[in-house]
Amino acid sequence: MAIVESGVVVCPPKAQVNKASIERQCFYQIKLVREKQTKKFYLRFLPELVFFLYAAGKNLVDITLKPFIVRSTCLTLNLHNSTVCHHLAMFPEAEDLVQKRAAMFLMVNQLLVYGPAVVQGVICGEWSDRNGRKLPMMTPSLGIIIAALFYVSSPFCPQYANYCILAGSMFQGFFGKSAVFTMALYSYVSETTHEKTRTAKFTSLLAFKYLGCFMGALSSGVILQFSNCACAFSAGVILHAACVIVIYICVIDNVAKRQKLLLQKKGRTCFTVFLTSGSVLFRQRPSNGRIAVICIFLISLAFQACQTGHQENVVLLVNRAPLSWPPSLYSFLVSFSDLATGTSLIVIAPVLMNCCEARDHLVLGASLVCITLRGIVTGMATHTWMMFVAVGVGAFGGIASSVLKSMASKCVELEEQGQTFALFSGTETLAKIVGSVGFTLVYSLTCDLFPGFLFLFMAGLSAASILLVAIVHRCRASRRASLVENFSEQIEET
Repeated sequence: MAIVESGVVVCPPKAQVNKASIERQCFYQIKLVREKQTKKFYLRFLPELVFFLYAAGKNLVDITLKPFIVRSTCLTLNLHNSTVCHHLAMFPEAEDLVQKRAAMFLMVNQLLVYGPAVVQGVICGEWSDRNGRKLPMMTPSLGIIIAALFYVSSPFCPQYANYCILAGSMFQGFFGKSAVFTMALYSYVSETTHEKTRTAKFTSLLAFKYLGCFMGALSSGVILQFSNCACAFSAGVILHAACVIVIYICVIDNVAKRQKLLLQKKGRTCFTVFLTSGSVLFRQRPSNGRIAVICIFLISLAFQACQTGHQENVVLLVNRAPLSWPPSLYSFLVSFSDLATGTSLIVIAPVLMNCCEARDHLVLGASLVCITLRGIVTGMATHTWMMFVAVGVGAFGGIASSVLKSMASKCVELEEQGQTFALFSGTETLAKIVGSVGFTLVYSLTCDLFPGFLFLFMAGLSAASILLVAIVHRCRASRRASLVENFSEQIEET
């Protein structure tokens, strides 16, 4: 048996027991140690605090960056006449040129951020299974801090300002950004919680994420109203620095040296790591478990693509007639959306899971119904109040992300948690690329005929995902029935 000494797992010599037994015992003892540690009050809510700081800093930097790129593009094109940028609406030809050039830089910026993050998320998943979660949780914040330094320094070289910004975004991508951070955090939480409370814990994490996004968006608007982009980026650096310090001091990784040696395989390449992580999807599992895992990942892909497509294209919808919103009203819509989602996860989700004891598939189905209704109302919106109603209706839909992660973690083995969440992070990042690029292209092709077509299409995609939820529920029900039958047979034999 593995022994716990002073919070450190010490595994038995290899001669006493086979390799598979050692691995399982080590993982089991690590889980017990972390469960004891999280009983301390200041560690019990540590994941929520970390996610709040990261989400607030990330949203603060990201929301500030988009208008900053537009402004930087204008200054680059009008080096000798900066007055044009202050009154761009008075110069239609210059405005069209700036819009087209800025759109190109925004698209390249998204690809530089999310492209490398897909690779890093998958690679770091297996690495964290062997070496712990602390370092992957810290590196995305370090990447954003480095990127913010590039953003702040870009005005000092106006001719190459946008390229300096893209260099900073490249650092964000290579340091993993949200793909690596969410993988490491959810893997850490899955190892410190029981299956019965895991969905509630993931929901709590997601609620604090949305509250952090709300604070980041609100802080960005306030700082830009009274100051400039450099101050907003500096505030984002402070939040991410605080996040790194909290993780370094408070997060405890109890991974034994023998476990590292047992799980580490020499001669690994990136391609091998991708195959190992990808095998989580197609690995043979009892009671149609493989079908359940594949369906969960398909639902996640559709959900994240629709979420990103909605966020990226609703700003275009509200700027068209008959809505024709001013920029400030869109900022209020984003803030209200994050606040409504976070509040619904804090208030409604615990009632459903604790008081009503609703199962995962019911909560997931309800969230997808809310997202479907949001898409329908948004696509048919002709007045401002309809957009805010759509946000309120779809607020509970944000819980789908945490429920999907919880369901996936219950379908795989404990030693596969890192690979599973790495694959989740890669899937979500890939979905963001599809949602931001693919759905934006669909909107541009259909906006002249019917601007709301894209949102109705995404509503139909969310409705189709409900059928996959039914398949997952049937597979998990058959697995539970099989476990009960095996347990009954063992009792009869004894």
